[in-house]
Amino acid sequence: MDCMALSQPAIRALGLSLSEITTHFLLGHEPGDLAAIDDTHELLRLGMSLKKLLKYCNIGELSRLGQVMAFSPGRYDERSPWVGRKAQALRQLEDRSTALPGLVALSRALYADGSVCRFGSRSERRNEQAHFRMIPSQFAAQAEALSREELKEQIAHHDPSRSLEGVFEASGFRAGVTYIYDVDNPWNDWNIHVMVDPQGISLPAVSVSESGWVVPPSVVALHELEHVARIRLGAPEKSAPRESSQGHLDELGPVIEQIVLQDKILKKIRGVPLESLETYPCTPIGPGEKPIQLGEMANFFRRLISLHGSVEAVLLSPEGLQWLKEHSSAAGL
Repeated sequence: MDCMALSQPAIRALGLSLSEITTHFLLGHEPGDLAAIDDTHELLRLGMSLKKLLKYCNIGELSRLGQVMAFSPGRYDERSPWVGRKAQALRQLEDRSTALPGLVALSRALYADGSVCRFGSRSERRNEQAHFRMIPSQFAAQAEALSREELKEQIAHHDPSRSLEGVFEASGFRAGVTYIYDVDNPWNDWNIHVMVDPQGISLPAVSVSESGWVVPPSVVALHELEHVARIRLGAPEKSAPRESSQGHLDELGPVIEQIVLQDKILKKIRGVPLESLETYPCTPIGPGEKPIQLGEMANFFRRLISLHGSVEAVLLSPEGLQWLKEHSSAAGL
C-alpha cells in the first residue's frame, strides 16, 4: 500500500474501502469481514491500527510506518493475539476484590509478603517469593528444555507468526519485566515490551542439604506473557510497578500459572504422575491460619484452569471461592 499517495481528502473519500484494506493489511482479516466484527476488543484492535496507519500516511512518513509495523524481539502491539486475551477476566476479579478482600490478601501472600522455608530441621522466614524455590538447580538444564517446549507450544497456539527468538528481548534484568509504552509519547506508538534475563533466576543454597534453586528463563518469559495477556489494549503507561488499593491482583494469574507450570516440570523430570503431590521447602506467608502449600495449590488450579480458562475465573468459581475461604481469614465470605 502506497501510504504517501493517500492525502487526507483521499482518505476521507475512500471511507469503508480503506477500512477494509486496513483490516486485511494490519489484522489479517479478509476484505469484507469488517461488518462481521462485533467484538469490542477486535474493534479496538482495528481502530488502533487504523489510527496508526492514518497518522503516518498523513505526515508522509512511510519509512516510520515501516519501523512501527516491523516486529522486533519482545514487542507486542494491537496486532498480537496475546495482548488482552485475559484482560476481561482480570477486570472482573478487580471488580470483586472489594467484596472479597481475601483476593488481595492472597496476592500479597504470593507476591509481596515473603515466605517461610524449612531446610532440614530448621525453619526461617525469607524476604523472597516461595515459588522461586521449586526447581532444584541440579535440574536447571532439563527444566529449561521442558519449559522451552512449553513456550513453543504456547507460540504455536496463540501467535504462530512469532518466532521463539522474538518472544522477548534479552536484558540484564534479574528476572523479567513488561513495560507499556503509551501512544501519547512522541517517540513511541502504543506497544508492550517484554524483557527477560536469558539466565533466568538463580537462588543460592541455604543449607548443605540442598543445591540451590532456579527459575528457567523460558518460565520467566511465560510469566511475562501472562502479563501481556492481561493488559488491555491502549492501557496507559506505568512508570513503575507499585501496589494499588487492589494489592497485586495483576500478579495473581501469572504467579499461579507459574506455580502450576513449575510443578509440572519437576514432576516430568522426576518421572512421577502429574496428579501426585510434591512437597516444596517454602510456603507463602498466607493471611489465614492454614498454610498455602504450593504442591496442593498447583494440583488444585491445574485441574480447574482447564475447566474455567483462567486463574481469575477459577478464583471466582464456587470451587475457587471455597478454596479462598479455607486459606484466608479475610475472604469476606
